[in-house]
Amino acid sequence: MIRRDFLLMAGKTVSAAAFLPSLTAASAVSGPGVAHELASRSRYAALLNESFAVEIGSDVIPMRLRQIVDGASDSKTEQFSLVFEGPADRLVSADTYTLRHPSTGRFRLYLQPGRQDQPTPRYRADFALTA
Repeated sequence: MIRRDFLLMAGKTVSAAAFLPSLTAASAVSGPGVAHELASRSRYAALLNESFAVEIGSDVIPMRLRQIVDGASDSKTEQFSLVFEGPADRLVSADTYTLRHPSTGRFRLYLQPGRQDQPTPRYRADFALTA
């Protein structure tokens, strides 16, 4: 297996792990903001630089969608990563979290720590969506 194929397969696996819990949680999270309705680059692009509330138990951590990084996409697959920025004094670990946004409502998303060498930590959510 060449490196490119491995990375594509790994990206799809990680994205599926992030995406499928959102679908199974759809019955518990009502409204237009369940992740399967948001799962396209263009829908997230409309929310760039906006704030999201990440629910961790009874705690809420504010994060801002700072960047969308395009992956290797073709006519059958859309790959991209969302990069969120969070507060330096409230780090979160890799896990599936409920996020809230005023225009989308609540949805679940797998976040993993990204670059931590900046004044504000970054978190990443990877997608590999098939058409």
